[in-house]
Amino acid sequence: MPHRYQRWARWLTPGLHIKRWLALILLGIAILAAGLASALRYVYIVSEYPRWMYYLFLVFIPRPFREILVLTLGGVALLVGIYRLNRTLLAPFLAPGEHIGHVIEVLYRQQRVERGPRIVTIGGGHGLSTLLRGLKEHTGNITAVV
Repeated sequence: MPHRYQRWARWLTPGLHIKRWLALILLGIAILAAGLASALRYVYIVSEYPRWMYYLFLVFIPRPFREILVLTLGGVALLVGIYRLNRTLLAPFLAPGEHIGHVIEVLYRQQRVERGPRIVTIGGGHGLSTLLRGLKEHTGNITAVV
């Protein structure tokens, strides 16, 4: 079993087709946040708002600290939400006793096997089935002529 850091680094392995979707998710969140910030700025500057909004927008906290607090809380909420969503979605597919850390190992092995060498076997009987059973751990590109 690889070390915890190596498991996290494997998520960035080329060919897993994960990085592009993570980047798209982050881009979407950034665009939504910019739109929401623009709308809130308009309400904050132009409108006369009730006293309870003074507390909702944390106006009583100095501006740099307010921004750091909001960014920290938002980042933590985002990471916890994504982590818990992944655990919930992947739980039915994990064997009893496995944990989420094993998912990247499964993805990595699948990617490695799919890109394995192309092998053609010719034969029959017990020998061919034993050979194929061993080869399927190294490549998914197997053709058998029996």
